[in-house]
Amino acid sequence: MISFLSKSALLAALLWVAMENPAAAYTSRTWLAVPVDNNWNNDSNWSGGSAPDTISEGAVFATSTILNPTFTADTVFGGGSFIFTGTGIVFQPGADAFVIAINGHTVQVNNGIVNNSSVAETINNDGANGLLVLAGGSIDGPVTIINSGANTETRFINGIQGGIVRLINANPTAAFHFFLGGGSSITVGSIEGNGSITLDGTFVSVGSNNLSTVFSGVISDGSQPGGSLTKIGTGSLVLSGINTYTGNTTVSSGALYINGSIASPLTTVNQAGLLGGTGVIGGGVLNRGIVSPGMSPGKLTIQGDYTQTGSGVLRVEVAGAKAGQFDQLSVQGAASLNGGLQIVKVGKPKLERGDRLTIVTANGGVVGRFSEIDSGFGTNTILTLDVVYESNAVLLESTQGSFEQFARQQHLSPNEISVAEALDSAATDPRADKLFQFLDRRNLSKLAGDFDRIAPEELTSVFGIGVALANVQSGNIQRRNEDIRSGTRGFSAAGLGVNGSSPSYSGSFSFGSGMAGPNGNDDGKEVKETKQEIPEENRWGAFLSGTGEWVSVGNTDNARGYDLTSGGFTLGIDYKVTPNFAIGLAAGYTGTTADLVDRGRVYVNGGKIGLYATFFQNEQAAQAPTTSKDSSKDSSKEAPAPAPSIAKGFYADMAVFGGYNSYDTRRSALQGEARGDTDGGELNALFGAGYDFKKGGFTFGPTASFNYTYIGTNEFTEHGSLAPLNIHGGKGESLRTAFGLKASYDWKIGGILIQPEIRAAWQHEYGDAAYALDASFANGAGNSFLVNGPQLGRDSALLGAGFAIQCSERCSTYFYYDGELGRKNYESNSVTGGLRVTF
Repeated sequence: MISFLSKSALLAALLWVAMENPAAAYTSRTWLAVPVDNNWNNDSNWSGGSAPDTISEGAVFATSTILNPTFTADTVFGGGSFIFTGTGIVFQPGADAFVIAINGHTVQVNNGIVNNSSVAETINNDGANGLLVLAGGSIDGPVTIINSGANTETRFINGIQGGIVRLINANPTAAFHFFLGGGSSITVGSIEGNGSITLDGTFVSVGSNNLSTVFSGVISDGSQPGGSLTKIGTGSLVLSGINTYTGNTTVSSGALYINGSIASPLTTVNQAGLLGGTGVIGGGVLNRGIVSPGMSPGKLTIQGDYTQTGSGVLRVEVAGAKAGQFDQLSVQGAASLNGGLQIVKVGKPKLERGDRLTIVTANGGVVGRFSEIDSGFGTNTILTLDVVYESNAVLLESTQGSFEQFARQQHLSPNEISVAEALDSAATDPRADKLFQFLDRRNLSKLAGDFDRIAPEELTSVFGIGVALANVQSGNIQRRNEDIRSGTRGFSAAGLGVNGSSPSYSGSFSFGSGMAGPNGNDDGKEVKETKQEIPEENRWGAFLSGTGEWVSVGNTDNARGYDLTSGGFTLGIDYKVTPNFAIGLAAGYTGTTADLVDRGRVYVNGGKIGLYATFFQNEQAAQAPTTSKDSSKDSSKEAPAPAPSIAKGFYADMAVFGGYNSYDTRRSALQGEARGDTDGGELNALFGAGYDFKKGGFTFGPTASFNYTYIGTNEFTEHGSLAPLNIHGGKGESLRTAFGLKASYDWKIGGILIQPEIRAAWQHEYGDAAYALDASFANGAGNSFLVNGPQLGRDSALLGAGFAIQCSERCSTYFYYDGELGRKNYESNSVTGGLRVTF
């Protein structure tokens, strides 16, 4: 405690003079612009040649070459005490930033300090044992008073108001002392530093300059108990010392942080105020504003009761689930709850399911509930913090949020929602803990992508592969049956007739005159007979074809597409059982690669074997027969040339093929690449019909076909990702019809027959428009879920074009293009080439 006994008599005498001389005239002395030195008490530095050193004189400062006036003697000045209105120190507008040094002396300023300048002015109570007495008036404008010397003290007496003065104890033995009398009040701008502040029954309001400061010293009662502290303004005040004043504490506005302790019996937080810190509050707390324990984060202890009204909010900051990573309010008495609970994220909290954070403890019990929970915790993860009330505590429990609810709220795709539902069903299964530890920490913005990586819709491409190849195979078989029906297309019988006539390329044979017959009758006339030569028909045939196909399946909102590349061959042999019916056997191999999203792949190796058959009728217009000459007559008559004719006929094609496929899968999955392998079978059935019209070398007519394809896969389990799946055995079915036209022309060039052909048809799909797969997590947790591949259109145009070249009577080659175009999200292009023989 500072001792000023040697100066007490002087102060008392000066105050007595002030009161006994009320008629003294008030004058001001101005610090010169160019003073001699910085000595306050040097008369040569002031206007009028006299330093202000009486109670009837004040000091005025403007601009000067010397900005650090320093007292060299004990001085009392500044106005006529209780009678005069003069001001002790005035800083004029535009004044420089002065620093007035007390220099260890006793200085009393009556009627306060006025700073009209735009800069903060400073009075430095420096030097050991300096005493600054502010007696009456007020301190207006930005003024800073610093107690920087050892045992220095600044006293406020006679009802002075502090205005927005900034009070700084820069020495641990420095002190501010309020001698205003019990029940008096004073407002100061801010307090900071250390040392001590004595209230002596004064009600002190702090914070009017809106600065944020820290005071680590001690605020005490002094000789009069009951002094109080009220926090005002928008700034914050941190009290980190052991404060013993016994009056109440009020946080009217701004923030008050108790990191040390206060002994107030009641601390009230008004609606515009915030109370926080890591220290101890000796009494009870009434919260009408915000109580925020800790200093991001920490624990605040209340030794009395805690009462939160409907307008109050308990703000809890959470940086993690470990001790010291979240705010705690420790109440030694009872906690009566109402109002709101606000949960605030600090940094990037890493919470796990089941974490329990005790945010309130109350030895006297917990009464009531928070009426409103602010859910803006903002973890941006699927985890939620639920409030749990116990008899003596309030906890935050980290619980698993609903993936399905999130997916629906975000309007995610059906596949993603399906995965989210499966995740919810696995949430309590310990076998999925590793997966949930990852997902629970994921930013919500990344969950949709995670769902997509878990969903195996890319693997529905295996069904698309089978159906696409079945379409090409059906076209090849129908063309082969057409060759059989034509008879000579590729298997020419030209030149086999003895008379040099050739069978037509439509498969019908022409008849010409034969060689001369034997002599005939009794009248001795020579008769020539016609003789028919019928060439031998080749009943056996074989073909070998190679096919390449390229399919593109587009993206949809539910699933991303893929590209297929296939190559293979088919070998067949057939036999013409009757002139109008043939049956054959064919087998083949196909290898396919499906290019999936994010460099995924499906490799397929498949073999097929099956039967095919064709039945047909040929209706040829009758030709007028040729007539031989009669030797008994002088002249002969020949039949007129036959009229042009159109051949026509109905036909029907049938085929049934079965196959075996092996699949090797690789897809981009969650935290890795999921691999697997399986196999399966397929069945393809074809029924086609048409009607051919033939005129000369031109063939045309309508076509119709019915195709059924079944693709089945066996169950398999993936490996190599955070969420490998068990892919259940699945199936895909296609039921499609096609109606169209075809046309071809037999074009003979020398000894070679070239047959160009075009086809067009409209196809409609009655089966699956989107192939589906059932899957579940490989670890067995949760329910199965269904995903669908891209949605495909049902209608498409089938276009075909190509040509065959008959190289010899028994051999031909061919090349055809087939396309499936105009179908929504689907396009197929294929080329087929091969060789046909007959024997």
